[in-house]
Amino acid sequence: MEVVLLLYLLVLMPHTSQQSGTTTITASTTRSGITTSRQPTTASTSTARAPTSRSSTTTTTKVTSTTRSIPTTTKSTTTASTPSSAPMTITTTTTTTDSTTTTSTTSQAYTPVATTVTYADCTINGSNLVTFDDVSNCTECLIPNGYMNLKWTNVGVVDPSKESSNYLTSGYETALTSGSYTTFNDDGSPMTISASDSNQPFTLGSFIAASAWYDNNILTITSSRSGMAMYTATYSLLVNTAMVIQLNWSNLDSVTFSTSNWQFAMDNLCLGISNISGYVSPDSSTVPQTNVNDTIYWASGPQTDLDPLNLTGWSVCYQDTYDVDLYLTLNTALLQCYKNKLMMSCRPISSSLLTLAAMGLRSDVLYDCGTNESCTHVAHGVGWYFSSSFSWGFVDGTDSVYRGQCDTTSYNSDLRLCWHTGNWGVGGYRCGATTGLNINNGWERLIWHAD
Repeated sequence: MEVVLLLYLLVLMPHTSQQSGTTTITASTTRSGITTSRQPTTASTSTARAPTSRSSTTTTTKVTSTTRSIPTTTKSTTTASTPSSAPMTITTTTTTTDSTTTTSTTSQAYTPVATTVTYADCTINGSNLVTFDDVSNCTECLIPNGYMNLKWTNVGVVDPSKESSNYLTSGYETALTSGSYTTFNDDGSPMTISASDSNQPFTLGSFIAASAWYDNNILTITSSRSGMAMYTATYSLLVNTAMVIQLNWSNLDSVTFSTSNWQFAMDNLCLGISNISGYVSPDSSTVPQTNVNDTIYWASGPQTDLDPLNLTGWSVCYQDTYDVDLYLTLNTALLQCYKNKLMMSCRPISSSLLTLAAMGLRSDVLYDCGTNESCTHVAHGVGWYFSSSFSWGFVDGTDSVYRGQCDTTSYNSDLRLCWHTGNWGVGGYRCGATTGLNINNGWERLIWHAD
């Protein structure tokens, strides 16, 4: 009986077996890349894998970084990608440095902005308004040498309407002011316009510009005559805002445009091509001169709404916008502005008149006040102050200042100018009553010099 019961229990007990387990590995891939309208023709890719966990499910994250090769002007080898329909968000941090420091962060959708641009002044003697619409009927190509009787190096033209849809939200469309074509620096490399004959200099008057793809693209313009440096200017360009850049640089045989972040677009270039009798050989001077029989314009005290056409004997030796950090460019400015008389001035970039200006002997304009908050040096009806590491500016006569770091005083505000020169990473600060210009690229600073 016991044996039968034992056998019965053995039959009822559950059977066990050793079974090998199966681990399922699920891979998810995340790609990080850049979509632009100028897709690279070749790309190098590097992949990094995160370590896997000891769980039954392993997730592998793949991060792909792409090094962009710059597009060529040959359409068969340039592929443009259509951007996502969702707008990209740009975050901007603004820091204001004066008596108080404020940091603010804003986000905005990166969507096209309707832009209305007025032609820049194109009234130079012998001037031509170059729209680039007669270069070619190509979609995208290089400007040939001989166009406008000039040499064009690395200068392309493009019709944005014939490219892919993302061109319609690019700086090419923003800068387009007339016709169908804008020009750009091919490959994002420097582009140069030069005279075919060094004995026939030209004048660079003005043009419309925008960054092709990225905001805060720094455009640096340098010019020369017979290999000697003439003028230079720096501007910060945006994608959805067209900038009217008014230069009126004369007696050039070469001008080069360089950018910090790929391409920029340009339209309605005002060029004057003529022999200018006032030019003096670079052997004796690196800037244009006026006729020796002319009398230099010499006014006492700060001047408002001053017409540059009345500035006999003066020439611009340095020019930039208020968002440029003068701490980084001050040495260049002082090397270029080497003559015995200096004039500081400012204005909106859209204005032909100088909002505020004052002139004086070099030694007075550069009177070093260091970091003294109330220091001024009165000469020629102007209270001057300068420091290569604090601020530079002027007030009317014996008016008081409070420099902390720039002059923030409101009395006689229309006659006060101040530029930051300290290492604070900002431009600015004031042009008359308009203050807080530390990151403003709609206002410009001009330094002039004369013998």
